[in-house]
Amino acid sequence: MVQEQENVFVIRTLECDICQRFDSLLLTEIELIERVERNSLQIGSRIINHDDHLRIVYFDRDAQYLGDTMSLNVKEIPQKSVSYNVPLLLQEGKKLGVLRKIVKFLRTENFMISIIGPSMAGKTSLTRFLETGIPERMTHRINHPPTMGQSTKRFDLSGNKITIFDMGGQRNFWSLWERHFGDVKHIIYMIDGTSNSLETAIEGLDLLFEKITDQKLLIIFNKFDLLLDGYSDGFLQPEKLLGEIEFPDELKYWIVKTSVYNGLAYEYGPADVETPLSEAIIDFLERE
Repeated sequence: MVQEQENVFVIRTLECDICQRFDSLLLTEIELIERVERNSLQIGSRIINHDDHLRIVYFDRDAQYLGDTMSLNVKEIPQKSVSYNVPLLLQEGKKLGVLRKIVKFLRTENFMISIIGPSMAGKTSLTRFLETGIPERMTHRINHPPTMGQSTKRFDLSGNKITIFDMGGQRNFWSLWERHFGDVKHIIYMIDGTSNSLETAIEGLDLLFEKITDQKLLIIFNKFDLLLDGYSDGFLQPEKLLGEIEFPDELKYWIVKTSVYNGLAYEYGPADVETPLSEAIIDFLERE
């Protein structure tokens, strides 16, 4: 990954999550040290312009590539917009009755979602599941390295255009959670229900409630399958969390138990039934 020539370091990245481009950074030893020592974490960064988005690459004092985050020009991505495949005549909204129904049928929604929560809750696993539709139990890749800062994914889900900001769950990155709060309308807060770390879950929610405005919130208690399969002795019940924290009065929120591993939501809806997890996510996005 690293080559050194006359005190110049070459840092090569993995492919960009958005455009699949590989990058290389050239840093002198002086610049490397200066960038690393800017913060107490001893992690340096450098911004690369990828036309319609920015890539922030992270590295350490040894010029080792640590990961990256993506920054979109989100002001240019509306929360809801008419897809370009809708005829212009219908987009103008000058026709009535059946034409309006056709517009609604052809309309493609754009949703931007921030997925946040403590580390190891399954945020990256959820992102991959929504992108591929394949539960982890059917794949060989079930262990993901911790997200460094942020990872961004764009994909289609049930006819909708989805942009997900998968935010790092390590405490060092909690301050980054609010980065997109001003632009997203949907936030998913994930908890590892088997960790029984009520204090950590509450601490993360308190931080969220300080910054949240008019977004809709889905709280996911993940890894319910570990309890059902006998691999965990307990599971943090939503009622216990609700009894320990005060939600903002105007906040619209929903709670669901899930297994990203199985691709399921449990005790879902009025009938308390198992439901495909992707359907539960779509329900959340489409709720008023």
